Amino acid sequence: TARNSILKQSQELIAFTSLQPLL
Repeated sequence: TARNSILKQSQELIAFTSLQPLL
């Protein structure tokens, strides 16, 4: 569903931004 993909994208974005300081 669209909601599911949006939720997945937001989770990936959060993971990406939380990892950024380590890079």
